[in-house]
Amino acid sequence: MSTPAPDGQVVLAGDILDWITGKTDQIQGVIPMVVLLLAAFVVIAVFVKTRAFVPTIIAFLLGAFLWFAVQNMEWLGERVQDEIQDEGRGRVRPAAHDLRDPAAERVL
Repeated sequence: MSTPAPDGQVVLAGDILDWITGKTDQIQGVIPMVVLLLAAFVVIAVFVKTRAFVPTIIAFLLGAFLWFAVQNMEWLGERVQDEIQDEGRGRVRPAAHDLRDPAAERVL
């Protein structure tokens, strides 16, 4: 917990914020396991419903991709942020009116 506030000071939501932070960390730790269990359930359900290997393999690959994405969310976020920052440097997109075909405007 937190230490009591000195006389004359008020601590606003100190313990509540610590509790929320702790619960958020716990939930983030559970999410990959939930995704893995859900993907396994979907793969089994697809196999039971279709009794075919191609849809089952596709369901397995999609579940594996989703689990990979959840496990590597921080890395994926960094990659997207790097791409956004790289796109913003030194490039100027033309205005929308510059993209029109001049020949098409003459016909109108």
